[in-house]
Amino acid sequence: MKSPKLLSLILSIIITTLVVFLGVSADWAGPVSEPPDGNVAAPINIGGNAQSKSGGLIVGAGLTAAQTALIVPAGNVVIGTLTPINSAPNGAGGNASVNDLYIRSIGKWASQLSVGPVAGPAAYCGGVAYDAENAYCQNDIIYNVGDWIPLDNDSSNQTDPAGNWSTLITKQVTFPVKTCKLKAQAGFNDGGFVAVFDGAARLALWEKNFTIENMEAGIGRFSVKDQNNQACGVSGFVDGGDYTQTFYTSTAPYVEGGVLKWCGYVAWRSSGSANTNEYTVSKAKGTTATVYSTHALGDSGDNHSYTLYGKYCN
Repeated sequence: MKSPKLLSLILSIIITTLVVFLGVSADWAGPVSEPPDGNVAAPINIGGNAQSKSGGLIVGAGLTAAQTALIVPAGNVVIGTLTPINSAPNGAGGNASVNDLYIRSIGKWASQLSVGPVAGPAAYCGGVAYDAENAYCQNDIIYNVGDWIPLDNDSSNQTDPAGNWSTLITKQVTFPVKTCKLKAQAGFNDGGFVAVFDGAARLALWEKNFTIENMEAGIGRFSVKDQNNQACGVSGFVDGGDYTQTFYTSTAPYVEGGVLKWCGYVAWRSSGSANTNEYTVSKAKGTTATVYSTHALGDSGDNHSYTLYGKYCN
């Protein structure tokens, strides 16, 4: 006859087996609320099985997960085989503030771009890249601070009527860069001038000082006329030898009532270049000035030409 203790042990084993069997065979019910409430421990792990989560996921703390969002409040984010060296940008509204951006070509670093570039925008002059904020391009030539930039040029080949001034050339020039000096290369067959004005203020004047050569009777003659080719002085002849006279009488060209006026010698038998003076000015980029030029109509072949230059300053 079996003892009561043995019967109790056998009965306990049978009851335990039935409870476990019924528990395993019963239908499984998931948590009754959204994670983390009622959730099982460690829903995401480092195992090899793929896992998914329909709601947002926060790594760390301090933020609220938006729908289908992955939020990392601090630290590094590793993508693929990238080794993290900086924190990922935390931008709002699609904007982000980041450090310098590097672009790498095959086998070498090609370039480095900065969010706040220290150099001017990329530009090309005659196919050559240059800094457009610190240099100037004109006719495929790059000009830097300190260079002389051609601003204007013109010429006239007028011969009649003899004893008068040629038709006045009047032009407006725009300074493409900040300009601190002006100079000109000018040549005249029988005298003349090139002048630059800012309104009524004369900025520069290049004139020809001439020598009248009495090669034969009547050649060494001159008249003194104004801008309207009216006599403003005594005309005459040079009887012998050489007669040297400065180009103007009492005044240089000036602007009065918006009109350029002058009174000067119209000489025969004279040619050469104007003075090569450099004039200090202060003209900002985009400002303008007016250039005037004319020449004396002497015996024959009367003409003049000039090129005006401005010095690029910072």
